Amino acid sequence: MRLYLLVFLFFSLFTGDLLAQQGHIEFGKNRVQYHRRFDEWMKYESHNFITTWYGTGRKVAETVSMLAEVDLPYIQEFLEYKPADKIRLIVYTDLSDLKQTNIGSEEQFTNTAGQTMIRENKIFVYFNGDHQHLRKQIREGLVKIFVQNMIIGESWQEMVQNAALLNLPDWYMEGLASFISDEWTPEMSLWLQDEFDKKKDNDFQAIAIANPKKGGHAMFY
Repeated sequence: MRLYLLVFLFFSLFTGDLLAQQGHIEFGKNRVQYHRRFDEWMKYESHNFITTWYGTGRKVAETVSMLAEVDLPYIQEFLEYKPADKIRLIVYTDLSDLKQTNIGSEEQFTNTAGQTMIRENKIFVYFNGDHQHLRKQIREGLVKIFVQNMIIGESWQEMVQNAALLNLPDWYMEGLASFISDEWTPEMSLWLQDEFDKKKDNDFQAIAIANPKKGGHAMFY
């Protein structure tokens, strides 16, 4: 599968037990403090993940950690890859908190078309009351981090060396994450047919630019 992804990338470029600890976490600090829940962060450390939460998010964080451990073997087998280090899962209790946060750089987070956000080896997820939606975010985040590490590298030196050579289209990463995380549905088929009906020349690039996640999912499917 890894060889297939790399070949496809080439062409696309040219076309258990939980331990709770308290600690200071830099990335979660809010730029504009609407409440003080971000002042104190806690973390769970499991076999393959470090899950960080704040305020009343403990139960959600426990669920996130367990879901991630359950889905990890499937993602590893699919992509034939195992990360060297533990992955960090940053848990927010709602989307508004996620939008307020400073994620460790100078840029403010903005959610784009439902895309699961990652930074380095961190996956940022939020809970909207739907556990299936939460699990989907985790799975998509894992795929993105795995592919990022496979192609660019896990160390900063590898990333700097390889980043200049890569210009991945948005639909590649978003589509692959969706393809591995979700099944193809009749609704997706209808959407794709409708998109092609709108475009006389059946231009995939136009579809993928307008909707990278669905367009990329369709391409991999």
